[in-house]
Amino acid sequence: NNIAVEEAARKHGVASALLDVFVRFGAVNLAFLNLEVRKSNTAAIGLYEKFGFQQVGLRKGFYSHPREDAIIMTREFPQNASENT
Repeated sequence: NNIAVEEAARKHGVASALLDVFVRFGAVNLAFLNLEVRKSNTAAIGLYEKFGFQQVGLRKGFYSHPREDAIIMTREFPQNASENT
C-alpha cells in the first residue's frame, strides 16, 4: 500500500500523526513495520528515524519518474516477535 501526504498538507504534522498511529498499533500487534522511501527524500528519512525506523536495505531503481533507488527502513517491535512467529 502507498500512503502519502498531499503537498498542500505537508509540514503540518500529518505524517507524524500517521506514523504515530502505525507505531502504536505495531507496538501492540506487530513484530515489525517496513517502508520504502526515495533515497533523496532526506526529510522523510529523518522523520522515519525519529520514529525508530532504521535503514536496512536498498532497492535499486525502485521508483520511476524519475528513476531512483529506495531505502528500505524497518521498525522492530521485539516484544511481539515471539507472538507473531
